[in-house]
Amino acid sequence: RHPWATRAIVVVTCLMGGGVVERTVALRADTGELSATSYQGWPVCERLETVSAGCVYFITSYNLDLDRIAAQTGLPIETVVESNPTIDFHYRLSPGMMLIIPGNIFH
Repeated sequence: RHPWATRAIVVVTCLMGGGVVERTVALRADTGELSATSYQGWPVCERLETVSAGCVYFITSYNLDLDRIAAQTGLPIETVVESNPTIDFHYRLSPGMMLIIPGNIFH
């Protein structure tokens, strides 16, 4: 009867479904269910913790900033910045970006 209404319902349903899938994948990645054990020879951090060191972490949300990285890893902000020279921390970090968490392998 109203083709635009049907199209609108389809669009809204697709958008909601995509959001649910994206959040589910991010949650599974944060809990370690989807994590790989290594990336190009580097161990992969399942999550950012004070025990995370000498590994790479793939950002899974837009909520991570430099202060939070430092707080969760216990590393000084300067160390995080120096270890990730290709990241401009003035901008929002995006899901999928790779973050190097320095550790003993750098000494």
